[in-house]
Amino acid sequence: MLSLKENFLFIHIHKTGGNSIHTSLFPYSDDHQEELPHSHKSKDFEVKNAQFPTLRKHSSLKDYQQVLDEKVFKRLYKFACVRNPWDRLISFYFSPHRGGQPWSREQFIEMLKVVPPAADMLTTLEQPTKLGLDFVMKYENLAGDFAHVCKQIGLPPIELPHRNKSKNKRKPYLDYYDQELFELVEERYAVDIKLFNYTRLVHQ
Repeated sequence: MLSLKENFLFIHIHKTGGNSIHTSLFPYSDDHQEELPHSHKSKDFEVKNAQFPTLRKHSSLKDYQQVLDEKVFKRLYKFACVRNPWDRLISFYFSPHRGGQPWSREQFIEMLKVVPPAADMLTTLEQPTKLGLDFVMKYENLAGDFAHVCKQIGLPPIELPHRNKSKNKRKPYLDYYDQELFELVEERYAVDIKLFNYTRLVHQ
């Protein structure tokens, strides 16, 4: 999400409260929403920008860097939200856009092969191993961190809505893991775990 007027750039990582953040910041952004075919069920939407048509809701920091003027890109206040990988991946598995399928350990393992680490979306062309953000919010402290962002970009306090919540009555995320699955996530998302200081257990 881009706002040249308010001077901010939000990078939306899947299943980190991004739809709520988008909804709250749309009045201040340069983007517009387009409902997706399944949105009558999940309230999901795509994000587009008339000036930069290649950008989408889940565009990476590099995607923005490639289309924005260098001086503009540097001046923007850049932020994103991350989430405990073990928790995020269970949420992704049960996400409405995946059709609400029942739990399958085998399908979960296959899913891990295609869902990238959050850090992959947050680096710049010049420094592919270093985050290029001014602030990283955490899903586990979303309200407080979002209040900090609003203050930094000069917006009034905004209460986040809860959008795109899965209607599945799923169990706590730890209940889906065995030792092998824990280790698969730990290996695949090691960069996120290290950069954002996560462990398997978070308070819910």
